[in-house]
Amino acid sequence: MLRSLAVLAFIGGVGAAAIYAYAPENAVAVVLAFFVLILSWTGRQASIPELIYEGHWIAAAAIVQVTVTGSDLATTWHRVPERMLTFAPVAALLYLSSRFVRLSKTANQDLFSAVYACSATTLLTLLIWFQGPNWAIAVLWMVLALALSLVGHGLQRTDLKWQALALTLLSFARSLQFNFDLDRLFHGVTFRLLTISSTALGIYLLARWAPRKGLRPVYSLMGTILLSRVALKETHAPWTAVAWISLASVLGLAGRWWKDRALLWQTHVLAALAVGWTLFTNFAPQYRGSRVQLISVGVTAILLYVLTWITNVAGVVEDYRIPWTHSWTASLLLSWLAWYQLEPVNISPEAVSRAGPALILAASVSVMKFCPL
Repeated sequence: MLRSLAVLAFIGGVGAAAIYAYAPENAVAVVLAFFVLILSWTGRQASIPELIYEGHWIAAAAIVQVTVTGSDLATTWHRVPERMLTFAPVAALLYLSSRFVRLSKTANQDLFSAVYACSATTLLTLLIWFQGPNWAIAVLWMVLALALSLVGHGLQRTDLKWQALALTLLSFARSLQFNFDLDRLFHGVTFRLLTISSTALGIYLLARWAPRKGLRPVYSLMGTILLSRVALKETHAPWTAVAWISLASVLGLAGRWWKDRALLWQTHVLAALAVGWTLFTNFAPQYRGSRVQLISVGVTAILLYVLTWITNVAGVVEDYRIPWTHSWTASLLLSWLAWYQLEPVNISPEAVSRAGPALILAASVSVMKFCPL
C-alpha cells in the first residue's frame, strides 16, 4: 500500500515537473489545470482517492502560476488577448475538476470542490477586471453571477450561489464607485443609464436564486438603490419625483404580486422621497403656475393614490393604515398645486380656465374621502 502511494506521488510530481520543464511559460498553468482534470477524473472513475489528493496541490500550483504570469500578459494571439487564453481555460478546467471532486469518495470532497469552484470564479473575476472595459466591468461581473446562480440552482450547489452573491456585492460597489460618472452617449442614451439599469435588473433576478431566502431583501435593496440614484442623475429636477414614484409603483406591483414585504417597504420609502422632493423642488418659485409643475405634481399625486391600493396587501402589511398615508400625501400635493396654479388675488374666469386641470385634480380629494381605493 505504501509503495503504491509512493508511486502515485512520484507520478504526480514527475508530471508537474515535466510540465514546468517543457511547456511554454504562458501555457504552464493551462497544462497543469488539464493535468488536474485528468487526475480528478481518473481518481473518481477508478476510485483512487490518492490521485485526487495529488490533484489538489497541482491545482494550487496552477492557480498561483496563472495569477503571477497571466496578469502581466498584454499581447494577443490572432487578435485574442493571451490573458484571456490563460485565465479562461484554467477556470473552466477547475470548474470541471470541481465536479469530479464532489462526486468522488474522498475526505472533505464538498469543501475541496467548493475551493476549486471558488478559485475558478476568482480567476474569471480577475480576468474581467484586467481585460474588460472600465464601463462594462460591473455588468460582466453581474453576467458571471447570473451564470453561477443558474448552474448552482440546476446542480443544487449552494457554494456557487454564495459566489454569485459575492460577485453581486462587487458589481454593486463598482457601479456606485465608477458607473455614475459615465456621461458618454450611446445612441442618445448615457452609458450610465445602460450599465446601471442592466446591473440593477440582474440583481433583482438574482434575488430568486439567493443562497438563503432571508437574503432576498439585500438583493432588492441594492437594485432599488442603484435605480433610485440613476433616476436622480438622469432626470431634470422637476421630473425626479415622477421617476421615483414610477419606480415605487413598479416595486409595489412586484411586492403585491409576490407578497414581498421588503419590496413594499422600499415602495413606501421611495414614495416618501418623491413627496419630499416634490414639496421642496416642484413648488419652487421658478415653477409656479407652469405646465411643468402642473404635470409633474399631478402625475406624482395620481400615482400616490394608486399606491394606496397597490400597497394594501392583506397579511403582508403590518398596519392597514400605512397605505392611507399615500392618499393623504396625494391630497396634500393636489391642494397645494391648486393654490399655486390659481392667482391668489383675482380669480377671473381666465385664471379659472387656465387652472382647470389643477382644479380637476384637487376635486379628487373629496372623492377619495368617500370612495377610497
